[in-house]
Amino acid sequence: SRGDSVPGRWANHCREAGSDRAEGQGLAGARDAMLYLRGGGQEEEDETQKLNRPAHAAFKGFDPHTEIRTCAKMRSSEMRHVKNDLVASYPMLAPILEAAVKGGTLRLAKCSGQTSSFLSLVLDGKLPLMFQSRGGPFFPLLRLLHRFPDMLPHFRVDAGALRHVISGAVVMAQGLCNTGGQMADVVAGTAVALMVENKEHAVGIAVALRSTEAIRKDPTGPAVEVLHVLKDGLWPLIETAG
Repeated sequence: SRGDSVPGRWANHCREAGSDRAEGQGLAGARDAMLYLRGGGQEEEDETQKLNRPAHAAFKGFDPHTEIRTCAKMRSSEMRHVKNDLVASYPMLAPILEAAVKGGTLRLAKCSGQTSSFLSLVLDGKLPLMFQSRGGPFFPLLRLLHRFPDMLPHFRVDAGALRHVISGAVVMAQGLCNTGGQMADVVAGTAVALMVENKEHAVGIAVALRSTEAIRKDPTGPAVEVLHVLKDGLWPLIETAG
């Protein structure tokens, strides 16, 4: 199920740890979510400063020309494993992934650099599909989300929040609860498509730091951690992957 596979893992982790952690408020909750989603945990407190840097901050400085170190075809067993993992969370990708596995076109790119030491990318031939940080969940790249706009639940912010979203800022609850904002019903830790009032396409990929219910009950403070936005370092990958 979705909760047992990729973006839902943080939500399951929260429920096991107790509801107080699941609905952690403010930056402490953001740190917990991003540490877990990047494969870290509370025991890695010594690396807090490095790991707490938002993913979007790294991707804004990411240069695919210099930081994609290897890009190799996956073994058949790896292709099947990745395909099954992704289809469990994103069923609408099944036809694309089945064709890629049959054609042997799935590739895994490993990145290494000041901003991307733990970044991996899944490609179909030269077409980047997903990104993964620190061995955590796979998230779709925006260009893939634009092809399959319903693959993630939608969170819409009011028009005034657009520049903050594009800059990679943490989305505050007010922007989602104001007139023009809208939220699908999700639990904490769910990957969401960031929409903007009066805009047709998603402008970002993000993770909900609190459940929709909790955000509506307390429409203040951080609500969504932005992972990948228009015009960041991941956006031009389709032109640069080779």
